[in-house]
Amino acid sequence: MYIQPITTAFVGIGLASALSAAPQCTPDAFEPNENCAQAALIASGSLDGLTSAPQDVDVFAFEVPAGQRFDALLHFSVPDELFGGVITLYRDDGSANPCDDADNLIGSSCIGGANADASVAWVAPQNAAQRFILSLQTFGVSCAPYGISLTIAPDPCAGLPADAFEPNDTCAGAAPLTAGSFTGLNVSVGDPDNFALTLGAGELATLRIDALNTPLHGLLRAWSAGAGCGLPSSASAVSGVFGSFGGMYLFNASSSPRSYIVSFEPQANAFDHSALCAEYSLQVAFELDPCGSDAFEPNDDCASAAPLAASQSGLTTNSVGDFDNYRIAVPANSTLRVRSTSASATRAMHLLRGCSGSTSEFLSASQPYAFAPLETRQWLQWTNTSPLAVDTRLMMLPLSGYPAPFCDVYDLDLGFTLGRPFCIGTLNSTNEIARMSASGSTTVGQGVLELQTTSLPANKNAIVLFGFGQRPPAAFGGGYLCIQAPYVRMGIASTGSGSMSTSIDWTGASAALTSGSSAWFQTWFRDPSAAGAKQNLSEGLQLDLD
Repeated sequence: MYIQPITTAFVGIGLASALSAAPQCTPDAFEPNENCAQAALIASGSLDGLTSAPQDVDVFAFEVPAGQRFDALLHFSVPDELFGGVITLYRDDGSANPCDDADNLIGSSCIGGANADASVAWVAPQNAAQRFILSLQTFGVSCAPYGISLTIAPDPCAGLPADAFEPNDTCAGAAPLTAGSFTGLNVSVGDPDNFALTLGAGELATLRIDALNTPLHGLLRAWSAGAGCGLPSSASAVSGVFGSFGGMYLFNASSSPRSYIVSFEPQANAFDHSALCAEYSLQVAFELDPCGSDAFEPNDDCASAAPLAASQSGLTTNSVGDFDNYRIAVPANSTLRVRSTSASATRAMHLLRGCSGSTSEFLSASQPYAFAPLETRQWLQWTNTSPLAVDTRLMMLPLSGYPAPFCDVYDLDLGFTLGRPFCIGTLNSTNEIARMSASGSTTVGQGVLELQTTSLPANKNAIVLFGFGQRPPAAFGGGYLCIQAPYVRMGIASTGSGSMSTSIDWTGASAALTSGSSAWFQTWFRDPSAAGAKQNLSEGLQLDLD
C-alpha cells in the first residue's frame, strides 16, 4: 500500500462525507483523543471496544524500546463498501504538536471497503527508545467499531551483522568516508547509515550504492555539517535509490573546504512492512574540478548572463546547480534561432525578455522552450516583432539526477534572420531540416536582400519560390508547400556544398513586391538520395517589406 502524506483535499472529502451522515457513535474510553496533543498512551496488547465517528479523529501514542519493532493491527468489525479512512504514523519528537512537523511524518495509508483491516509496522532507533503516534480518521459510515492489537518485539533486521562502519546510525556518530569500494554493508529504518566527508574547493564526490541481495528502496540525503542534520526538510541534496542501484553527486563550488554528513536509510512502507532493511555496497570517488570552466563563466544566474553573439562549442556545465545564462541581443524584426547539442543528454532551454536578476523570477517569466519534433537537438526560436533590438536571456539547465553524467559538454548553434519562419520542415537526406534566413535590405527600391538556404543535399538543383500569402501545409514531395498560389519562381541554382544564396536587387525587383506588403519564401530542391520522394521543400520565411 502506497505511503503518502495526507492532503487537505483528501481530508476535505472525508469531512464532506461525514457531514452527510449524522454520527451515532458512543465515545470509547480513550476520548478525547482528537489530536496529537491529546494522544492516548497505550501499551502492547489488544484493545477492543474502540469507536470512530466520521467527524472524529482517534490518536494514540506508544513507546517502543531501542532496537525494537512494533506491529499494530487495526481490525474493523462492521466495515462495508462505503467505509473509508486514513491511517497516519508519526514520530513523537517531544514537542507540543509533533504531528504539525513534516519531519515527523513516517507515512499514511488509505483504507476502505469490506476488507479495511490495516497493519502498521516500524522500528525504534538502535540507540534510543522512540515514542510513535498513530492517527485514524474514518468516513462513509456513521460509526466504525474497531480494535487495535499492538505487538512489540526485537527487530528482525537487527540480526544482520554489524558492518565495518558501525556504529554510525546518528549524525554525531557519522563514519569518516574515504575513496574506495565497500561491500557487506547493511541498513534499516532503525539503523540508518551516516557518513562524514570534507570536500576541498572545486572537489566532487561521487557516491554509488548497489543492492546485494534484494532490490533497494532508499534515500540518500546530504547536509552541510551543522545544518539541521537528520531533518529531511533541511537536507541540501536528496537522491533516490530504487531497484538495483543509485547514487549522488556532491560538489563544493565554493573557494574553501566544506564538510557534509551523508545519510542512507530505507524508504520503507510502514503499511505493507516492505523494505525495512537491506544489504548494499558503496563505492566512493573524489575528483578535483572535473568539468573545468568555459570562457563564459561565471554566468550562473540571470544577473551575470554572459554576452553571446555567435555560435560556440565546448561549453561546460554540471548537474549540481550550474546554470549557464547568456544575454543575446535580437535585432529588430528578426528571429533568433538556437540549437543545442549535448554530449550527455537532451537539455532544456528557456528564453526570457529582460532580466530581474532572480533565478526564481527568471524561470517563472520564461517562455516555454520550443523544438522541432524531428530535430535530434534541442531547438529554440523567438521572433522580435518590435522595431527595436530586444535584450533576451537564454538559460541552459544543468543535467539532473544520478546516474546522469556529472559533467556535460554542449554546443550552441546561434543564428539570426530577418523576418519570421513559418511552415513545417521535414528531414531531408542530410538528416537536417532545410532552413531559410535573410539579411540585407527589406526596403523596396533600395539595396539588396540576401536569401540563404542551408542544410541542403550537395550539388543539386534548387529554386526559391515566393508568394503573397500563406496556405495550410500541403504535402509536396518529401515536405510541405505553405505558399499560397500564385507564386513566383526565381532562377534555378545549384546547392553547391549544401547551401544556396539568392539575391534580390530591389532596384530591379518585380513590381509585385511593393512597400508595405509581405512576401512568403520557400526553397524547393531535388533530393535523389532521400527515401521515397526525390524532392523536398525548406521551411518558409515571411518578410515584411518597407
